[in-house]
Amino acid sequence: MFRIVLVCLLFAVELTALSTGAATVVGTVTDSTGAVVPGVKVTVRNLGTQFVSAGQTNSAGAYYIPNLASGS
Repeated sequence: MFRIVLVCLLFAVELTALSTGAATVVGTVTDSTGAVVPGVKVTVRNLGTQFVSAGQTNSAGAYYIPNLASGS
């Protein structure tokens, strides 16, 4: 049930991002053995403006950084 709610929530956030022209970065951090790595800080930097947005991996090694200005 939790996964269904989470997927619906992420879908709603993505629809909002599409209407605003924002971008989202998602991914999973793994080590050299393929094991997920929780608690890692993930940083996204716009090289044109130097704007920085950050997130942290969850217990499954996944991160989600929404509402980034889309680039060209």
